[in-house]
Amino acid sequence: MGEAETLPYVQVRGVTLTPAALTLRVGETAAVGLGFLPENASNRRYRVRVEGSGCTAVSEIGEAGFQVTGLAAGEAAVTVISLNGQKTAALNVSVQEE
Repeated sequence: MGEAETLPYVQVRGVTLTPAALTLRVGETAAVGLGFLPENASNRRYRVRVEGSGCTAVSEIGEAGFQVTGLAAGEAAVTVISLNGQKTAALNVSVQEE
């Protein structure tokens, strides 16, 4: 039998969100893409923090991104924080009345 291959641990150096800003109407939902730098980072886990007036909700959090829904008119900041290296990326969200 061959020997087990040891893979190198690749530290997260950055996190990206696409788009970087978002304008929604109340009740509208949009997808936000998430990327890690480098692309072969070993630990791609993250958490999401929402700060603002309660005008947005985040759901369907997955490896490739998440959904943002406008709940009420206002402004919010959605921040992604990598669990490996504590790198962050921010998304500014503006929610407008229908």
